[in-house]
Amino acid sequence: MKIEKLCLVAGISAFFGLERITQIHGHALSWAGTYEAFAHIWIGFLLALWIFEKEYRRFAWVSFAAITAIETVMFFVQRAH
Repeated sequence: MKIEKLCLVAGISAFFGLERITQIHGHALSWAGTYEAFAHIWIGFLLALWIFEKEYRRFAWVSFAAITAIETVMFFVQRAH
């Protein structure tokens, strides 16, 4: 990994980590919240694959699109109730 990419990833990670610690408060621990947290981590992993790993770019994009479609459908299903 080139030093520029490493610095970019480290800088953005530090920004979000510091914001979480100092500014943004969480919500009560629940299964829904735990799922949401892991889903965000997984989406971040897929985006990193898509951006940094050309070999896995198509797989990451298709996985990201599928999860986004499922979450969009669930949003409208839950909203209808």
